[in-house]
Amino acid sequence: MPLHHYYAHLTGRAFPGSITYAYVDVGDPGQHPRLEALQRRKHEVFCLTDAPPGPVPRDEQLRLMGAFLGNYFPLRAPWEGYTA
Repeated sequence: MPLHHYYAHLTGRAFPGSITYAYVDVGDPGQHPRLEALQRRKHEVFCLTDAPPGPVPRDEQLRLMGAFLGNYFPLRAPWEGYTA
């Protein structure tokens, strides 16, 4: 754990906790099955990254993320804008 976590805890600005999380690099084709596993909603938070460079072309990464997020969050919140 980095030093700033300890400092924040000792100064009362943070506290220990735990959350279930997942990390998926859509630029790595070996991690694509993890997108389907995320649909079961067993994690409190998740991170999708499209960090280049990777073997998956950028447009394919964007398509994968768009399809996943569209299925995971099918309803748009009132404050969200529309993007095609």
